[in-house]
Amino acid sequence: MWLQNLVISMNEKDFLLLEALRENGKYSLKQLQEKTNLSLSAISKKIQRLYTQGIIRKATVLIDWKKAGYLIHLFFSVEAEQKNFQQFIDMQKCVSALFILKDEKRCFFEAYFSSGAEADKFITEMEEKVKPTSLYFWEVENSKKIVPDD
Repeated sequence: MWLQNLVISMNEKDFLLLEALRENGKYSLKQLQEKTNLSLSAISKKIQRLYTQGIIRKATVLIDWKKAGYLIHLFFSVEAEQKNFQQFIDMQKCVSALFILKDEKRCFFEAYFSSGAEADKFITEMEEKVKPTSLYFWEVENSKKIVPDD
């Protein structure tokens, strides 16, 4: 299973529960019971333990940005001084995910915009304030959450 690379010791039932939650974080306890064959109390205890251990960091939603009016989805690759970049990104509501590489100079992030003019303004402002040594971006045509098969 794909989750078995985690550092904290977990058993097969923990992995089954995590995979079910990854498939649909809004499953009821009854639905989780059907997916995992665990008792309701065991599921509750496991979920609480997974939160306490930091394996589950938070529950979140997957937004359809196009339906929300953000028609432009861009994926960026940027190399810049981390301090300037981090200050700039922290102020941006359009950035939905940020991945900082180990060298702490390069990162990837995705952002959503309601118009080309809004995207252009963002890029221009980033170039002025961050002064990246490298900046590439691509328009994403389609994206989806990948859930492992059984």
